[in-house]
Formats: sequence, C-alpha cells, structure tokens
Amino acid sequence: AIAKNNSKNGWPKLMGHVTVVAYPSRTVKCHLAANCKIDLVRGQYQKPTPTGARRRQQPKIASITRKKANKHTIRFKHKGCDLGRLPLQIARWLCPLLDAEAIHITSTCIYSPKAKLTPVDQIVLDVAIHLN
Repeated sequence: AIAKNNSKNGWPKLMGHVTVVAYPSRTVKCHLAANCKIDLVRGQYQKPTPTGARRRQQPKIASITRKKANKHTIRFKHKGCDLGRLPLQIARWLCPLLDAEAIHITSTCIYSPKAKLTPVDQIVLDVAIHLN
C-alpha cells in the first residue's frame, strides 16, 4: 500500500519509521541500491480446508505434507522480483492494522551487501508507517 501525502489536511499522516533487518528467501540476482524503493505486499492468507466430506476426498499423504498457513506475512519486492518477507516479529503487529486499513506502509532500502543476494545476506529496510 502506497501512502500519498497530497490529500486534504495532510492525511495520511506519518506515524513513524521502523528499521528492519530482513533476509532473502532464496538466491536472487537483484542489486538494491541505497534509498531505492521496496514494495511491501501483504501475503495472501487462505483458511485451512474444513474437516468432514472434503477431508475424506483427499489422499492421506496430502494431510501429512500440508503446511500450516501463516496469516502474518508481508513480502518485500523490488521491480517485481520477490526477495523475501519481513520478520515475523514485525509482521505480527503490522498485519492486523493493514487488514483493518488503519495504516499504509512504504519502504526503502538502507543497506544491501551485493548484487547476488543469498539467504544469509542481511538487507536493512526502513519501513515508514502512515496512519489513514
């Protein structure tokens, strides 16, 4: 969600900034320069399938390999390239506010080590939180 500060009375208003250390989910060839814009996208949450008739139709192996759904996910992207997700400690309190449309968030890259990012490289992001 992108915050625009040209509406009436200066809304949405800047609430503050949070500095976040995030890690890429996989190896990516994507150079992040200092002060480049990073897109933050709310992850899609799908409720688990209900028990009963549907569960009986699925093979038994599917229930073993099914992953637990995570409803607190905020992905970060640069130029359409999915890089990773914000840490769970930050996403846990941002997601309910985003779902309630109480805030908008924007982000810029403060530090990225190199052009080829691996899952052990730290990416430092500045997340700006704007009240609606």
